[in-house]
Amino acid sequence: MIKIRFTLTMHDVVVNGENVGTLIVDWLADTDYEEVAAVSRAWLDSREDFAYQLTGIKDFSDLTLQMAHA
Repeated sequence: MIKIRFTLTMHDVVVNGENVGTLIVDWLADTDYEEVAAVSRAWLDSREDFAYQLTGIKDFSDLTLQMAHA
């Protein structure tokens, strides 16, 4: 197992009709390399779908996900 820091950054975010600017969600997880690869593949396939599943988010201009050893 490895500890990974995930950082999701969204710019020009609109939540419930209000522009909130930049939204950063940062979390740590104990995982393995296979899970990191799976997250990477899922991210590349459906990153916009992921963001719109977050409650209240209706729009954003840029979305990034970073993964690094913690």
